[in-house]
Amino acid sequence: MVFKQSLLQNYYPLQVSKYVFMGDNSRQQIFGIGDLPLQSSSQIHILTGVLHVPALRQHLLSVSQLTDVGIYVHFEEHLCYLIKDGLVLGTAMRHQNLYEYKVTDDLICALTTRHPDGDLWHGRFCHASLPVLLDMKRNNGINDFSISYRALLGPCKACVLGKPCRRPFNHIAPRATSLLELVHMDLCGPLPQSIGGAFYFLLVIHDYS
Repeated sequence: MVFKQSLLQNYYPLQVSKYVFMGDNSRQQIFGIGDLPLQSSSQIHILTGVLHVPALRQHLLSVSQLTDVGIYVHFEEHLCYLIKDGLVLGTAMRHQNLYEYKVTDDLICALTTRHPDGDLWHGRFCHASLPVLLDMKRNNGINDFSISYRALLGPCKACVLGKPCRRPFNHIAPRATSLLELVHMDLCGPLPQSIGGAFYFLLVIHDYS
């Protein structure tokens, strides 16, 4: 249920008066019914049959009705996830005893307002570097691909976390200086039975030799 008609698509007003009963036993009139879009990172999911109740002070989402249309609702201590077909449609933050999910009037328009800058192409092409992107442009590797030679890629959090350099190994382990001083052994198994009937094998490496 929502109190703002502008949030709803395919809206039609009710010709007959209908009401919903609230927790304090009061009843509020339903003025119309429409569809409510919920945005994920890559698509929009439409909730149908959403009631328009202007007397409400907050928009309300029914968990049981969400699950009826195949949306999985996962609650944590301070966060709630709305999941459809493995895709997170949105998250709701806990405020006192309610989980608040923000819905804006410009939900659909926001999907097409970003200009394809260098950072956007960097993310779309598996976090490729700027020289790689410019090379694709020079060789016409992708249709309708446009990026400026002066494009600057900002710090990418995913690259920083996913491509860290390991620190050098400064410690040098002592090597053996005589026969049988140091022997490395590794027992592997159980494995499928070999032709000789064995299920294990023992690898022995003599460090000195």
